[in-house]
Formats: sequence, structure tokens, C-alpha cells
Amino acid sequence: MQTTLKVLVTDDDEAVRSMIGRMLEREGYLILEASDGKECLALYDQHTPDIILLDAMMPELDGFETCEAIRKRPEGADVPILMVTALDQGEAIDRAFRVGATDYLTKPVQWAVLRKRVQRLIQARQADVNLKEKIEQLDILNRIDRELGYTLDLQRVLNFAMDVAVRWSGAEACIVGWIEEETQQLGVLAQLGSAHFLTYPIPTYHLRESEPFLGRIFDEKSPYYTQTIDEQRSDLLIPLQVQGTISGVLVLERLPQGLLNNKNSIDFLQQLAGRTAAAIEKTRIYSRTEAYANNIDTLHRISTVISSNLNPNDVVQVFTHGLLVLLKGTSGFYCTYQSKSNTLTVTHSTVAQGANDTPPKQGVTIAAPAVFLRELSDGPIQHNSQHTLEFLQPWLDPHRQASSQLLVPVVYDDQLKGIGVVCDSRYERYFFDDELGLALNLAAHSAVVLRQAELFQSVQSLEKLKSEMIRMASHDLRNPLGQVSGYIELFIEDMQEFMTPDHAPFVQGIRKGIKTIQTLLEDILNLERVESQGPESWKGFQIGVILQEVVDNLEGQAHLKDQNFNADLPPQNYLVLGSAIQIRQAFTNLIGNAIKYTPEHGTVLVRTAVAHRRFHFEVEDNGYGIPADRQARLFERFFRAQTPGTEHIEGTGLGLSLVKTVIEQHGGEIWFESEEGKGSIFGFWLPLLVQE
Repeated sequence: MQTTLKVLVTDDDEAVRSMIGRMLEREGYLILEASDGKECLALYDQHTPDIILLDAMMPELDGFETCEAIRKRPEGADVPILMVTALDQGEAIDRAFRVGATDYLTKPVQWAVLRKRVQRLIQARQADVNLKEKIEQLDILNRIDRELGYTLDLQRVLNFAMDVAVRWSGAEACIVGWIEEETQQLGVLAQLGSAHFLTYPIPTYHLRESEPFLGRIFDEKSPYYTQTIDEQRSDLLIPLQVQGTISGVLVLERLPQGLLNNKNSIDFLQQLAGRTAAAIEKTRIYSRTEAYANNIDTLHRISTVISSNLNPNDVVQVFTHGLLVLLKGTSGFYCTYQSKSNTLTVTHSTVAQGANDTPPKQGVTIAAPAVFLRELSDGPIQHNSQHTLEFLQPWLDPHRQASSQLLVPVVYDDQLKGIGVVCDSRYERYFFDDELGLALNLAAHSAVVLRQAELFQSVQSLEKLKSEMIRMASHDLRNPLGQVSGYIELFIEDMQEFMTPDHAPFVQGIRKGIKTIQTLLEDILNLERVESQGPESWKGFQIGVILQEVVDNLEGQAHLKDQNFNADLPPQNYLVLGSAIQIRQAFTNLIGNAIKYTPEHGTVLVRTAVAHRRFHFEVEDNGYGIPADRQARLFERFFRAQTPGTEHIEGTGLGLSLVKTVIEQHGGEIWFESEEGKGSIFGFWLPLLVQE
């Protein structure tokens, strides 16, 4: 990486600027920092950076306004601009691209993503520079020898060719006709003077019937001329060939007498036609390549949006709309395939802005012929006058029937999931290999995401079923368990006069078993509640207050065991976003475990710290410790790492699993250190909401 590459980082948050700057400086970039849009424009004018990172929301002049201003500056249209936003993703992305952003990145910024995006934009920037250098070289060559084939300006090529042809031949009019690839129609690409050939586009397969003279050109691949009765004026038709295939025609109308007898003139016009055809094809290839590169970028953006969805309906909608955008159709729809009934059902449709198409309505179902499914397994199918699919007619509006359709299979693991259909009602169209490749790429990506979305919904259904079953089981167990507990106590009370000291262990065992079941039910319910509750109900709370309450509640247990219990508590004004109840459970479990697994006269220490916007907690004891061979499973559900001397300690094996789930759901991390016979340290950190 060259250190001369300059990156202008603009953000009103100094911490964000500093963080991004340090990250990129490690990669060898020269960093410029601006705190707002005005300062960004001033630094741009002064230094002309290679890439700009813009914060979307800034005072006075926000990122969108700044981006527009840069695009209006000299060479500002070429500099890559990465918009960094914390706004709603769909609206922000759409607005960012409308004002000229090259790419976008959502906050909080992740280093790996930032690095990849910046490298990609730098590479694209370098590619643009290389392309400009090549064009400049072509322009220099054109200035040297003034030949047609050394320019990418199509209009210049056509104007130059027609001007030379008319001045050399003396013709009164000149036409350059070209076959449009999408429509396979021969139409006027450029015209000089008043001409009577090609007054309307002609399909190539109707050429011989509509214009016999032109048809003869395509058959014989050689010049053809016509003469008036008095042979005073003539028309000359010269084929424009690209690699042996006729792609158009150069027509010179009303030539002066005697020109057609001049072989040198005819040869020159043929050479001019050949060079013109090559120059036209070169410019069109360049345009197609540029369009394909833009389509690849569009494909990437659409795929990114698809990947962010976990709802099958949303995936289908984005895929259908994305297919329409990529292939520039007038309407599109998606059909879900039902293998059991062998039917296709329309589940979504869309119409391009300004189009008058009437796609089939949602819910319309037709049978899918076996021959069609076999043909579809080979790839996309084009439907037009040359290749009709009669069974599709029920889907099409009889009054506004689309001239062309492309059917793209959505396949996952060799199983057809559905079909995306793109329609074009403007003209009969042919979809090319690069377009088919883009469509298949998007369909393949959508199929994978669609499968993931289906699996996600299945998992959600199973999770919901699991939660319902746990709630039902707990309800069904807690009631009879309560009855058993109550009747046992009544029975013991009534049988007191008949009991002897030998009965005491049995009574104690019954009570202990009931308590164990009750504790297990509560732990299971608490764990299920933690896993099912989302952050929607979270609020900011003072974590120091919660920890103080837990310490006050458990301190008495430590004193009963004559332990040395000491707690270094933080100020109570540190805020954490989350569930205070769940965090209280985590504190209680870890401190309670330290007290339980430390013998009498032992030591339990609670420590806290605040650093880098994180609250750090740890509890240390000099108790029994955990054997090394059992530490790997410590956070597994129902696992208890019992050691000699701890058999009497009650537990369900769910406490640490619950703590780990709570801490990770709150964006933190839990850890521990332990050595058998010497004690343990358990700790975690949580992100702070506000640090005062």
C-alpha cells in the first residue's frame, strides 16, 4: 500500500474520527480529518483526497449535502465516497446513492468491514484511473493518425464517417443502420441529410420481405447499388461487418453519375465502412462492459439487501424487484413451485416506474408441464415470438401482453423453489449471456438466503413450541408439586407423635427432593425467559445499585460461614442498557457460587472497574476450585463439576449457563480462571450506556 494515498475522514464525533484514522493509518494511508461538511469541502479543495469517508448526520452541512457538493467540483465525480450512517438502512442507502455515494457503511463501524470496503474503493479508483489513461492514449493516437478506429466517442465516429463518406462520394444523404442486439431490429443509428431508407426499424427476420435491397446485402455480404431510370443518380448500400457477421449497413443516397464505375472510390468506401463498423463495435463493447460492471455493482448491492432478510416473503420481494432492475424490464413476478401438486403460484409481482404492464395477480395458479420443468432445469427460458410457451398465456394480460419474458429458476440443492419472471412490453427482446449470468447469480444467492430464511422460521417455530412446552410443563408440574409438598407437611405434622428419631432422615430427604425439583423448575423457567426475551423492553439502569443490593443480600451467608467477605463496589451512576432483573440474577449466581464453594473461614472478594466504556466485574475465592479436565464443560446445561468435599452442595447445573446467556445477550463476555484446591475467579464485562 502506497503511503501517498489520501483518505479524508469526516465525522462530527472526534472519537469515531480518531478510531477510523488509527485503523487506516495502520494500512499505510495518509489520513485527513474533518469535523463537519464545510471543513471536508475545504480539505477536498486543498488536498484532493483519493477516497472520502462521510458521516451522514452532521451539523450545518450533513453528509448527503457534502456528497452533492463534492460531485459538482472539478473531478469530484470520480472520487469514491463511502457514506457512514446509523440511520434506517433502507432510506439512508437509497438517499446516499441518489446524491452520488459510491458505497455505504452502517454504524457501529467494524474494522474488518471498513478495511474491505476501503480497499475495494481504492481498487475501483485505481481501475478508473487506468481506464482514463487508456482512453487518453487512444485519443492521442487519434490525433496523430486521425483514423476512425482509435476513439470511444460513438457520435464522433459516426459524424466523422458520414462526413468523409458524403464528401468523398458526393452523396446527398448518408445513413448508418445498425442491428439493435436486444430487439434484433435494423434501425437508423445516425443520419446525415434527408434519406428514404430505414424510415422505421425492421426485424431482421422480416428484412427480405420488407426491404429486398437490404435483404440482398445480408445474403451476399457485398455492396449493392440501385440506379434511376436515366442512370443520373444512384444509391449505394455497403454492409457493415464485424468478424464476418453483418451488424449494419452504410447507405449513400443519390450519388453523382460515374462514381460507381470508380473502383478506387468503391474500395475506399468499403474500407471506410469496415473501419466504421469496427469503431462502432468497439464503442458498443466498451459501453456493454461499462454497463456490465455497473450491473455487477448493482447485483452486489441487491445481494447484500437480500442477505439482510430472514423473512421468505421479503427475500422473494427483493429478488423480484432486483431481477427487474438488473435486466431493465417493465414488470416482473415470482412464482412459488409446489412439487406435490406440480403447480406454480404467483406470490409477488412488481411493475417498473412508468410502465403500463399488468402482471398476474397474487394467488394465480397454473399447472407446470413436465416438459417445461425439464427445459427449465437447463437454465433460464426466453419467451417471445421465436420461442413461445402456451401454458403461460393464462398469466398474461390479453390486452397488454408482454412481448418478451425471461423465466429464471430459483434452485436450491437441485430442487426447484420457484421462478422469477421478467417481462418487457416495449418490444420483442432477446436477453444476452451476460444478462442471463447476472440473473442466475442473483437467483442462486436468493435460493440460499431463501433456504436460510425458511430454516430460521422453522427454528423460530421450534423455539416458540419449546417455550410453550416449558411453560405448560412448569405449570403442570408446579401445581401437583405444590400439592405434594403441602400434603407431606400435613402428614408430617399429623404423624409427629408416632415418629421416632429414625424417621428424621427420611423426612429430610423428602423435603430436600421437593426443594430440588422446585429449584430446577425455577432455573429452567429463568433460562427460558432469558433466551426468549429480546431487547425491546430493556432500559438503562444503575448497575452499581443492583450490585449493592445483591451484596447486601448475600453478605449474611458469608458471615454464617465466618468467611472474609469484601466488596469493592463502583459509584452508582454508571448506566447499563438491559434487564436489571437478569443482571441481578447473574450477580447473585456468581457471588452465591463463590460463597457456597468456599469452606468456612475462607475468603471471597468482589472487585469492579470501569475502562473503555465497559463495566468490569469479578469475584474471587480461595475455595475448592475446579479440576482442569472439567472446566471445558462448565457452562453446559445441567453440568456440575463436583469434587471431593462438594457433594453436600445443592445445585441444578443451570446457573452458569444462565449467567453466560444473560451476559452475551447484553453484549458482554464472561470468563473464569480456576485451579483445583486453590480457588476460582469468575468475571465478565458489559458495555456502558453512559459514563459519567
